[in-house]
Amino acid sequence: MGDNPFHGIKHLAQSEARFRGGVKDLRYAIKLVIGSRDAGADGFMLSVSDTTLSILSGIRNHVDRRKFLIAAIAPYAYEYVRKATVVGTVGLVKEFVDNVTKSSNIRAIYHGFKAAVSMDLLNGLKALIDYELGRIKNAYGSKPWTLMLHELIVDTLVPYGLAEVLAEALEYIRGRGVIPGIETRNLPTVYKALGEYSVMDYVVFSAPFNRVGFQMSPSKEAYEEFVRRYPGKLIAFSVLASGLLKPREALDYVAKFKNELLGIVIGVSKEEQVSVFKLARELLG
Repeated sequence: MGDNPFHGIKHLAQSEARFRGGVKDLRYAIKLVIGSRDAGADGFMLSVSDTTLSILSGIRNHVDRRKFLIAAIAPYAYEYVRKATVVGTVGLVKEFVDNVTKSSNIRAIYHGFKAAVSMDLLNGLKALIDYELGRIKNAYGSKPWTLMLHELIVDTLVPYGLAEVLAEALEYIRGRGVIPGIETRNLPTVYKALGEYSVMDYVVFSAPFNRVGFQMSPSKEAYEEFVRRYPGKLIAFSVLASGLLKPREALDYVAKFKNELLGIVIGVSKEEQVSVFKLARELLG
């Protein structure tokens, strides 16, 4: 299950998403996650935010944490961008450092201090990783299955020739006992840039994958070639193309790659929609 409905995100019509405002009732959100689990979803992909952390706290005693996988994406880019427009970039950094300090997370504090003193990007990423992993563990009672770096980081570092920094950050995640991951909308390009680094043997990816090529850069064909060449690497999202496709036609397409994909993510905002996971199980196994 994906968390977009809880943040009011709809990529096809963001104005509608802002009007909807997402699923605001926390108890209902928790009920939706558990209902999705009962219908066949075996995990929850989320951007780490106060909202999703509250949901994790609410489901932790109602799911088998060894089997219900948490795929976390950090940072929650919208929140950071929103704050930056209010307090500026320098203010955002100060607020992040304050939050890290208040968390009492020794690793995060150490790397945050080094990043602040030396303006070192890698230490800044390490501080972010430790901070978010700590928040997830506090909320859910265990580490996530994977921690993915958000496209805002990935799709910025790669074009600027900073793939090595990204690879070291992924290696750091792996050293923390969590599968490193990447969320991107430029999958073939990112993989090519990182291909020479050994950590790529362990990295999982999450990217759009759908019948109409929605958000798939540079092309749908390039993504199809990727999953065939590197089976078991990709968790597909936007499979419904933000509502452009009906569930069955969307899943019929995805089912053609069921032996190559690692998994799929679907967001639901109403109880009557959780049946999509039963349909997915029927078509994909």
